Amino acid sequence: MQTSFDNIALNSSIEELMTQHQIIGLSLLVIQDREVVFTKGYGLAQRERQVPMTADTKCRVASISKPVTATALMQLYEQGQLDLNVDVSQYLGFPFRNPNFSDIPITLKHLLTHTSGLRDGSTYDEFLLQTTLQPEPGPITDILLPEGRFYHEDLWSPDFAPGDPDGWEYCNLASGVLATIIERISGEYFQPYCKTHIFDPLGMTCAYLPQDLPPDTILATIYRYDEDAGHFSSTYDDYTQRPPVRIPYYEFPLGYNGSLYSPQGGLRASVNDLSHFLLMQMNRGEYCGVRILRPETVALMHQVHWSGYGEQGRYRQKGLQFHLTDHLVSGVNLLGHAGDAYGLIGNMYCDREYQFGVIFLMNGGRFEQAASGFYDIEEHLMNAVFST
Repeated sequence: MQTSFDNIALNSSIEELMTQHQIIGLSLLVIQDREVVFTKGYGLAQRERQVPMTADTKCRVASISKPVTATALMQLYEQGQLDLNVDVSQYLGFPFRNPNFSDIPITLKHLLTHTSGLRDGSTYDEFLLQTTLQPEPGPITDILLPEGRFYHEDLWSPDFAPGDPDGWEYCNLASGVLATIIERISGEYFQPYCKTHIFDPLGMTCAYLPQDLPPDTILATIYRYDEDAGHFSSTYDDYTQRPPVRIPYYEFPLGYNGSLYSPQGGLRASVNDLSHFLLMQMNRGEYCGVRILRPETVALMHQVHWSGYGEQGRYRQKGLQFHLTDHLVSGVNLLGHAGDAYGLIGNMYCDREYQFGVIFLMNGGRFEQAASGFYDIEEHLMNAVFST
């Protein structure tokens, strides 16, 4: 590990990568010895308006959202309101079982480690569009129960029982289930809960829904390169023509549908926001004198709860919604999470000694899958930081 940090060398490396990968916009933050030592934005947050990317630009951070959702759940766990190892049906208020293994209960630990047997399935995208873009979204039972209009049998693994490590399968819908449970147990809507118990105490001006961001927020548009057309197209958070759809979650009963908030990937945050969260995790639950979680709860989230081989080797160890890997940067054991959706690529990782952290958000570029299971741009960016 480096004992000093060369901002000039890193800046030069990043600018080369911006050109090499045709990156539209990139924000980067580096932590050393639990202090922020580098922040910078490159390129554009919004190409159409020529808005520059900065360390304060909010992005839809994709699956980096998941550790935040898990933190909300674990606050309730350490208060004694949740048990990680009991049937979650009792928290949801309806039977929640894999019909292929109906005698085996599904637990919070299964959902947090992607070993529940629940899968996104062929109807998940349709369910998600109806949930987040329609004026009258339905309940989460629309996809979880057999009588639901989006239910499909391929929602469940036919081969692996809940808790079987060989049945690991990355599942976004599981986060919607977790957010539903958070509402039912806490008695608060998911977005206000996160604001009150996580974002405000940590000084994070972020939100899962654009409608709950401050009115002067700069929100990055996400772009994806179309190889056939030979150009980038906006895919998400492009509000040049119309404002985002407002989701009236406060009109529905608590625990109606946690997917309303996109807890699996919808957090809009900047690298500066995320640094507060990552430093809290690195400081074992505390940031600037404010405690969010107990040290033992953080340790439980960070320990290995699953080992195996998932997504071409990208996932080999999982904590409770935390990813542990030594395949992104050679010789460095990392803890955190990555984000990949609609063209955004992001990383939020620290080393296991909690001394060094890297957060970056890229809203569009050209990249390829690497042998590690990560994208080449992730390897290039992370290695540029760790070699500086």
